[in-house]
Order: sequence, then C-alpha cells, then structure tokens
Amino acid sequence: DYAILTGQDLLPVSTLPDPNYAAALATAYNDWMIEHWLAKDERLKGLACIATQNPKKAAEEIERAAAAHPGIVGVIRRRSAARLQALVPRLAPPS
Repeated sequence: DYAILTGQDLLPVSTLPDPNYAAALATAYNDWMIEHWLAKDERLKGLACIATQNPKKAAEEIERAAAAHPGIVGVIRRRSAARLQALVPRLAPPS
C-alpha cells in the first residue's frame, strides 16, 4: 500500500508573475517533501511540483526531483505543459 503526496496547495505556483520565484518555490517544496516525508517512509510517494512559466526550467526541475529520490513518481502542474514533453521525452504518453 502506498500514499501519494500531491502538493495540490502549491498548484497556484504557475500563476505567480515572477517565473524565477515560482520555480524556486516549487524546488523548495519538492526538497521539503523529499526530506520530511519521502525519506522517512518508503510507502510514501510524491508528485513533483513544477512552475510552468518557463518550460525549460520546469523540465529541469522534473529531472532534478526524480534524480533526488526514487519516491518521486510523477508531476503535478496547473496548466497544460505540452512543450515539456518535447524537453523531457519520457513524459510523452505512450504511442
């Protein structure tokens, strides 16, 4: 049995006017989730939070968070991020 931490309270991060602040906030949340939850119980999994204002930074954050802990099993975002699929091919749906 697993529980997935969604970070849904941070979904509005993609509506912030400053893309650098938004990206930093998403990174800080992901690090906090990994340190305080995922690292303490293998039954917990997490969705990386991303700020979609800058698709390249969002893709980099996905890669960074996934590399930081195997418990990161997906991504949560507010807006459509089809451009992310071009930057991170493994996000593309199966054909």
